[in-house]
Amino acid sequence: ASIARVLPDAVVTDLRMRDMDGFDLLDRVRAEDASVPVIVMTAFGAVETAIEAIKRGAFHYLTKPFPLDELGVYLGRALAERRTALELRELLSGGLCEIGAQMHPWVNPPDEEAVNTFNSYPGNLPPGLERRKLEVLTETIGRAFGARPQIYKAGRYGVGPETAQTLCALGYQVDLSVVP
Repeated sequence: ASIARVLPDAVVTDLRMRDMDGFDLLDRVRAEDASVPVIVMTAFGAVETAIEAIKRGAFHYLTKPFPLDELGVYLGRALAERRTALELRELLSGGLCEIGAQMHPWVNPPDEEAVNTFNSYPGNLPPGLERRKLEVLTETIGRAFGARPQIYKAGRYGVGPETAQTLCALGYQVDLSVVP
């Protein structure tokens, strides 16, 4: 059953629950509306679990026990980002803005490359990996805003030999990566 009928402004979930685990709930919420922030908490924290939660789109990950005010801080930030996303959706639907993208390899899945200075520049990635990262980024933004980004900017992070072809194939119309 769809959870869209009761989709809240934010979700706080434990990883271990009786009928569903927190990752399943996170995946369902993200599939319904990627702009709804999900905070995942657990008493069985491990670095690998935190990384998995973030890769799946969690806004934040908390290990129990934690101070309640800490949850309040992250929930406040999550709700502020949600409001911003909704405002941008409204501006976009009214034709008053465009949505763009900028990729930072170390935070954009898939995470297949070694984390180092060289790989922190998208243009240094193997073209296939750069493409997969751009595909995931483009799809994620499209789900969050109901429209795929049309503008890309690599900025100081550079472009690779196949970046332009990949951007065209993904429907980007403007590349602001190289500017005077």
